[in-house]
Amino acid sequence: MDVKIINASKEGSVEMDRENLKLLIKESARVRNLGLIIFENTHHKKHHHLKHSSKLHHTFKTKHGHHIDVYVKYGDKGNGMAKLYNRDLSGVVKKMYWPNEHSHPSKKEMEDSLSYTDSRSLFENTISLFLFERESKLESNYDKLEGDPAGKIAEHSTMIELTNHVHNINGTTGSKEHLEQINNHQREIEKITKGKNYSPQQISTKIHHGKVAAEAIIADVDDRFKGKARIARVGHTAKNGDIPKFTQNKHKDTQDNPSDVALELDHEKPSSKKPKYWGYSLKSQQSGTTLTARNPAIHLNGHLDIPGHNFSQNITKIAKHRRKKVIDALITKFGRSMDGSDADRKKTIDSFREQNPHVKKSQSPYELEANKISSEQGTLEHMAKQLSNHINRPMQEHHHKVGKMLSSYLTNPTDMPWSKISVRGTKAEKSVAEIKEGSINPLKNILEHPNTRFYAEHNGRSVRIHAIHKDENGEEKHIHVATISSKPKSNISATSISWKVDPAVGSGI
Repeated sequence: MDVKIINASKEGSVEMDRENLKLLIKESARVRNLGLIIFENTHHKKHHHLKHSSKLHHTFKTKHGHHIDVYVKYGDKGNGMAKLYNRDLSGVVKKMYWPNEHSHPSKKEMEDSLSYTDSRSLFENTISLFLFERESKLESNYDKLEGDPAGKIAEHSTMIELTNHVHNINGTTGSKEHLEQINNHQREIEKITKGKNYSPQQISTKIHHGKVAAEAIIADVDDRFKGKARIARVGHTAKNGDIPKFTQNKHKDTQDNPSDVALELDHEKPSSKKPKYWGYSLKSQQSGTTLTARNPAIHLNGHLDIPGHNFSQNITKIAKHRRKKVIDALITKFGRSMDGSDADRKKTIDSFREQNPHVKKSQSPYELEANKISSEQGTLEHMAKQLSNHINRPMQEHHHKVGKMLSSYLTNPTDMPWSKISVRGTKAEKSVAEIKEGSINPLKNILEHPNTRFYAEHNGRSVRIHAIHKDENGEEKHIHVATISSKPKSNISATSISWKVDPAVGSGI
């Protein structure tokens, strides 16, 4: 990357803290101290694009039976992109981007990226924005940079890179507007690191992750619209109210749209079908690479209610009855009244934990006994069986409700399309960005198709749900789409029973 330094100070030469500047702005085109220094990144001088010809790299099958074809293509800078195409869902469920071909991810890394269970070992340390490898040789005299501060550094770094890209392709590099935008984000990075004992390596890593994320976003736009759209404007939309402000009230802030960065796109041939705005969520999950579904309450918010059978009312009644049997057995076992509110039972659990400080949390005698009684009575298994029986009702109208229910918990309905970005790797040559659909995953098309039918397999406290759907060739496919498990929010004696929804491995959710 070519970097030009121009002294634009009216006061003459200014002595700069070169070491601090190098640490904070390493490997990025930056402006620091408004009006003093302009960094011109010639990497973005022409519109960034990837070659659109892809070659089949390899194929594999997920443990849930999804058939994945991996296509790889390279850009003119040696950067690469792998597209993971799910044949059963007829769509791309994930893209992987790497800055140069020397950091090409292995076949196993590509396959593990779709598995939220098997891939957890790949992501040992979690921060609010990006997943990255633990720095094993980090000096003990430095504080660990993680969580919100780490995420914000990478977030502002992403914004700086995208801002540079927009001004370079518009020919406005070095303009007053450009300098103000860059300086605002640079000041935020400096605020986060000022007075903190973070190592130079940690700061550099977070800034580099922002750079890779920005490159991945640019590559994704180019790939998605086949080089016929450019980024006209970029907005930082991490706070409430930012999305409607950036989109001139065309799109609203909702809980379902977690975009931290929003793009305004210019298409060569605009149409009502081509989105003007696209968002990117820069948040990663606690473990693995899946976006954990919003776990619903036992009544499933009435999604499965049908004429003649109020599922939400019936399942709530059964769950309360089953749970009361557990609580009654606990009262008999411990000889004290615990038949109060959930808050009262929470206090009881706390008292048992205080009496047994040597045991692990959630393993006090009271909690272990509650779990034992629940297991003996088959409480959670019974809830799962009730759900399975209901899903297997034959009416087509009911099947459509099942699909809408799953879609509401697995995909994010929003009027502004958005995708998810995560980056891992502590070294430049090992950094890989992963791009997943947040709002338009191809699984949504299957779940909400009016002709899709569903059937459930009950196993213990889990219900595996399969979709029966005809592909574009008219071939009928049986596709595992999700698993729903019954679970208490914490201990069954203290909280009500709810559901845990997991997407099928390979769906890219």
